[in-house]
Amino acid sequence: MDSLPKYSGDANFVGYPYYYIVNSWECQCADCATKSLKDGEKVESHVNWENPELYCEKCSTRIESAYADEDSEE
Repeated sequence: MDSLPKYSGDANFVGYPYYYIVNSWECQCADCATKSLKDGEKVESHVNWENPELYCEKCSTRIESAYADEDSEE
């Protein structure tokens, strides 16, 4: 199995940052969620639309947001 995507790639829905919910409660980045999926855990993908403070609960990596990124113009 390949790695889970960090960004959406569906037509008309390209480039939005994904985060993953593992076992219905834990937020993980794509890399950690890939490992969880390989271990047989339940993994669901979601888009981080506006949360600039979303972090992976496994490795503490910040998960980019689509519209509230900290380097956006105010």
